[in-house]
Amino acid sequence: MQRIEGISKIILLLILGISVYFSSLFLKVEKQGDGYQVQPDINFDYNYEQFFPESDDHLSYFKNYRDQYESDSDFLLLGIKHAKGLLDPVFVQKVTDLTEQLKGVDHVLSVVSPSNLKYAKLSSLGVLQQKLYYPVDADSSDLSQIYNHSFLVGNFFSPNQQSISLYLKTTPELSRAKSLKLIDDLKGLVQSYEFDETHLAGRVMAQIHFVSKMGMELALFMSISILILIVFLWLTFRSWYGIIVPLFVVLLSILWTMAIMDLTGKAFDMLTMLLPTILFVVGMSDVVHIFSKYLEELRKGQAKLTALKVAFKEVSIATFLTSFTTSIGFFTLLMANIEPIRDFGLYCGIGVFVAYFLAFTLLPAVLIQSKAPESKDNLKNHLTWERIMRTMFLFVLKKRKMIVAVTGLIIVLSVGLLYQVKINNYLLEDLSESDPVKRDARFFENEFSGVRPFELAVNVQTDLNDPLTWKTLDSLENYLASEYGVGSIVSYLSVIKSVNQAMSNGKSKYYSVPRSDKKIEKILNQIDQLKNDSINNVLSKVIDWDQKQLRIHGRIADIGAIKVRAKNEELANVYEEKGWSKVFSYRLTGTANLIDQNNEYLASKMMSSLVVAFLVVALIAGIFYKSWKMTIIALIPNILPLVMIAAVMGAFDIYLRITTSLIFTIAFGIAVDDTIHFLSRLKIELNAGRSYLYAIKRSFLSTGKAIIMTSFMLSAGFFCLVFSNFMSTFFIGVLVSLTLLFAVVVDLILLPVLLIWWYKPKAIE
Repeated sequence: MQRIEGISKIILLLILGISVYFSSLFLKVEKQGDGYQVQPDINFDYNYEQFFPESDDHLSYFKNYRDQYESDSDFLLLGIKHAKGLLDPVFVQKVTDLTEQLKGVDHVLSVVSPSNLKYAKLSSLGVLQQKLYYPVDADSSDLSQIYNHSFLVGNFFSPNQQSISLYLKTTPELSRAKSLKLIDDLKGLVQSYEFDETHLAGRVMAQIHFVSKMGMELALFMSISILILIVFLWLTFRSWYGIIVPLFVVLLSILWTMAIMDLTGKAFDMLTMLLPTILFVVGMSDVVHIFSKYLEELRKGQAKLTALKVAFKEVSIATFLTSFTTSIGFFTLLMANIEPIRDFGLYCGIGVFVAYFLAFTLLPAVLIQSKAPESKDNLKNHLTWERIMRTMFLFVLKKRKMIVAVTGLIIVLSVGLLYQVKINNYLLEDLSESDPVKRDARFFENEFSGVRPFELAVNVQTDLNDPLTWKTLDSLENYLASEYGVGSIVSYLSVIKSVNQAMSNGKSKYYSVPRSDKKIEKILNQIDQLKNDSINNVLSKVIDWDQKQLRIHGRIADIGAIKVRAKNEELANVYEEKGWSKVFSYRLTGTANLIDQNNEYLASKMMSSLVVAFLVVALIAGIFYKSWKMTIIALIPNILPLVMIAAVMGAFDIYLRITTSLIFTIAFGIAVDDTIHFLSRLKIELNAGRSYLYAIKRSFLSTGKAIIMTSFMLSAGFFCLVFSNFMSTFFIGVLVSLTLLFAVVVDLILLPVLLIWWYKPKAIE
C-alpha cells in the first residue's frame, strides 16, 4: 500500500508541475505604474478565408482573379443619416471635413465620399471636373442635380434622400491588433462630429466584433458549464467529494488541451471556441463512470484500494472504447480540406485522449491520497436510483411491442421531415438581429445596395469594342441591376457611360452606352487620351485587355444562399435564352460566392465523415462481440437520434451549414459512449455466467444511473451554448443537447428490446 501511495504522489507532483507550466502559457505579466499586473493571454482569430477549401478550383480561380484586380472585401462602409436634409450646409461641411480627416487614418488607403465626387465635362479647354456635393445655401438648392446621376443613387446617396455613404478602402489582411486600432480610430473620429446617426460595416468591423465576442463567450461557457455540472454532480453523488474530484480532473484536461493548441500555434476560432465545453462534458463522462463504480464497490464494503481496482477493471475497457470512438468521430473531420475544420477535429480528438489519460492517472492518484467517502452517506441515494431503474426495466419488458411500434412511427415521421432540411447560409448568419453589427448591415441593405460583394467575370469572345458587344453587355448589366438586385455596379461599361456623359456636357441622360460607331470611336479616343489620368486606375480594376476579361463588381443584400442560387440559375437561363453565349462567357466568383460554395461542400463532406465514423464503430463492435447482429444493434441506437435531430431541423426550418453540419459528428461521437458502456457491461455479466435476460437486467441496473446522469450532464453542458450571441453556437447547443437526450431514451428503452428480440448470447460466449 505504501508503494502505491508513493507512486501516486509522484504522479500528482508530475501532473501538478506540467499543469503549472501550461497555466503560465495563458498569463501575461505587464508593468502597471510601480508594480506588475498579471492578465490572461489567450489568442483568438477570426478569418473567414481560412474556411475556403484548399486545392479547390473555385478558390484557385478567385485568387487569380483577385490578383488581377483587387480584393472585394477589404473595405468599410460608413453610413450617415441626417434629419434636417442632405443639403444642410452645416452637415455638408461636416462630411467634407470628415472625409479629409479619414484620409489620414492609418490603414485607410482611400476614401470615396459624396464630398469628393466630381462629374466631368469635356470641352475645347479639356476636362472640366465639378463637385457635386459641397456647402451651399440650402434654400436655393435641391438634390435633383445629384439624383440625376443614377450611378450615385443607392451607392453614395440613399434613394429616400435621407442618408449618405462613404467607401473606405482598407489595407488587405490586417492583423487583429491593426484592425482593432483602425476601428477605434474611425469610431473616435466619427463620434467627434456628433452626427444624428452613423453606421459602420465591412469585413474588418465584423472580424473585430467576432473576436471580442469569442473571448467573452469562452469565459461565459466555461462558467456556466462548471455551475451546471456542479449541480448534476451533487445530485449524483450527494457530497462535495463527488464534486471536487471529477471537476479537478476535467479542468486539467481542458487546460492541457488548450496548452497543446498554444504550443502548436493554434488560436481559438469560431469552432475551437467550442472545444473547452466539449471536453468538459466528454471528460466528465469518463470520470463519472469510474467514480460511480468506485462508490458502488465501497457501498458493498470493499476496501478503498480494492474498490478502485474493481472499478478500473470493469470500466477501463468500456471507457477506452468510448474515448476511442469519440475521438474517431472527431478525427474523421481530418478528411476535410479546410484548415479550421481539420484543426477542430484534431484538437477535439487529442483532447478526448488527454481526458482519458488524466482519468486513469490523475483520478486514481487523487483517490488513493484521499480519504474514502463514507458509503452510508450515499446509501439512500443509491436505493432511490435502484428503485427508479427497476421500474424502468419492468416498463421496457412489458411494453416491448409498443416500443417497437412507436420507434417505427418516429422513423417514418423523421425520414419525411429529413427531406425538408435545406442547405443555406448568410454572411452574418451568426449574429442575431439585435446585434449592433447586424443592425449596421441592415441599414446598408435598407438605405443602399447592401454589404454582400457581387463579382462576375466576363470573358468576351467578340470584338471588345464592337457596338453589338457593348449592347449585349449593357443588357446583362441592366438585368443584374433590375432582376438580380445588384447595386453600386462598377464595370468597364460604367466607365464608358461616364465618359459618354462627360462628352455630353455632364447631362445625366447620357449616362448610357452609345450605339453609333462614330460615338464609340470618339469615346475610345478619349479614353486613350486619358490613359495617364485617374481613369486609367479605374480601368485597371475592371478590365484585363490581354485576356479580354471584364470585371463586373457590385453589392447586394445578404439574402441567403438559397435565394442566391435561384438567382444564379435564373441568370444562366436568361444567358441561354437571349443568346448572350455568342458574345461572352461568364463566371461568378468573389468571397461571398466562395462562402456559398464552401458551405455546400462542407455540408456534404460532414455527412461523408459521419459515414466513416459509423463504419469505425461498426468495426469495433464487430471485433469486440464477434457478431454482425451486435454490430447492427450497436449502430441503431446511435443513428436513430441523428435522424430524429435532422427531422427537428427540417420541422423548424433550421438550415444545414458549416456549423450545424458538425452537430452530427459531435453528437454521434459522444452518444455512442452510452451504448458501449451498456454492451460492455452485458458482456461482463454474460462471461460471469448470468442468464441472458438476467444479464440484460443487471447491465440495465448497473449502468443505467451513470448513463442517465452523464447524458443529462452532457446535455446540460452543451445547452449552456444557448446563451451565445452567435446563432451557429446557439443551434449547436440546442441540437446536440436534444440529440443526447434522444440517445439516452433510445439506449435505455429501445436497446434492451433489440437485445431481447434479435440477439443470441451464444455469439459472444
